Amino acid sequence: MPFILDFVSEQEAEDYSSFVLNKTLQNGHELEDEFISRDDFKQYLEMAKTIQVEVDPSSKQVISNYFVATRRSRPECSLPITGISKLTALAESHARLRLSPTVTYEDAIAVIRLYEQSMSYVHGKSICTTVCPQMEMDFEKPAQIHDTMLRFSLWLDKYIKTYIRDHSMTSRDSSMGFY
Repeated sequence: MPFILDFVSEQEAEDYSSFVLNKTLQNGHELEDEFISRDDFKQYLEMAKTIQVEVDPSSKQVISNYFVATRRSRPECSLPITGISKLTALAESHARLRLSPTVTYEDAIAVIRLYEQSMSYVHGKSICTTVCPQMEMDFEKPAQIHDTMLRFSLWLDKYIKTYIRDHSMTSRDSSMGFY
């Protein structure tokens, strides 16, 4: 899975994260005025990582169906066997960042969208046999985020149906709770 590293220890993961953050800040990407202080952000992350989460059935189902469909449709760059557990772990992290004890369908969709975007950056858009909707979002426009995630969810449902005959993904309607 692109951009997901397995670390041997917590310290190794923390060292890598610090390296990436420091490198980014050295390259002039630090904001003049902090939106939130570093200490507050650290406290938020510490609180988020303590949340015990449960994965709801709809999120398990969509991750599983996506995993199978992707392995069937993209043999040249398929999701590794460990991909399903990594997608689930990312969905759990997404729920924690929302300070939620439940991994929802929307968490799974957000993670799958992130994976699709990273795959297109690594392998190019040619890997998509069914073209994904526009991926770029302006995070200052919540309505656009909702619309983009809804379009992605509809695309994903169609994509999965193409490769899984007994498709039972619990597709949601336009009232989805995306951000």
